[in-house]
Amino acid sequence: MLKTKAIFERKLDCFQPQDCVIEAIEELSAAKFKDFFENMLADRDFIADRIDDMYVDGNGVQHGLLVLGKGSDDAVMVDSSGYSYGRYTAFLPNFRPYVNRQISLLADEIIRDGTQKTENGDWEISFDEIEERYAVHVTPNNGIGTMLLNALSASDEVAEIEPMEDSFDITYYLDYCPKCDGQQEKGFEKPTEQIAPAAKLRDLLHIKWEDIHLIHHEIENEPSTIVGLDDSTLTEAGKEAWADVLNADVLRVYTGYYGLQMELAGVKASRLDAFSSMLAGYCSVQDYEKWVNEPENHPLQAPEMKL
Repeated sequence: MLKTKAIFERKLDCFQPQDCVIEAIEELSAAKFKDFFENMLADRDFIADRIDDMYVDGNGVQHGLLVLGKGSDDAVMVDSSGYSYGRYTAFLPNFRPYVNRQISLLADEIIRDGTQKTENGDWEISFDEIEERYAVHVTPNNGIGTMLLNALSASDEVAEIEPMEDSFDITYYLDYCPKCDGQQEKGFEKPTEQIAPAAKLRDLLHIKWEDIHLIHHEIENEPSTIVGLDDSTLTEAGKEAWADVLNADVLRVYTGYYGLQMELAGVKASRLDAFSSMLAGYCSVQDYEKWVNEPENHPLQAPEMKL
């Protein structure tokens, strides 16, 4: 059976769709998306946080926030016009596959360009360059950046990727880089003591990490999946209690056996496991409430419709 959803207008003379550009993406839990969908005029913090992303430009093109829900392919495009609720909204049925496809195509273009040009496997692309070349607005916190990071991390060509404040720092497998013929393969085969950590874990929490696994660089462990982690996940007490984990050195971010993985050094493996387990809820209710903010306090962050 071919089924979809639609909003019908009675005796409509003609359709007058607007060109739209997605400037940010907010993905809600299934319950919060249902509440948003059924109470469109309620004030929302995630809309208030994105006010600058919603406007009509000089050419009459609508720029807005795309709202998705876990487990749903439907979406809602929002222009709040300076308010904290959906003053203008558009229902977009079955829209998630389109977004995923556009993100995948963008990742493919970035990878194709980088692998063809790098002479040593390393490549950095700034968010400004992505916007200039591909007309997609990317920031560490606008949702699009997170989705693009995940797509790049999952590709066969990418050995490592590190999200910076205004760019992606990528290392490609040399097999995919035609200008790297004859060079010794690098990265994973280097002794870990030769890898200079670029950042602490706390330095990378300006990005919303989803379904991430923290891996110790020396001791094999079976990490719990951290559904969401950013700089607002922990309370002040939590940041103090887990300071040793937050100060761990990040050696690399890559796609491995468990999915998206972050390899860390400078911290005990037992503390990494305890931290991941705590965020997965394997601790006392008292400790969890003391260390972890309530979901409302740290909403998830990562298209003509243009993307």
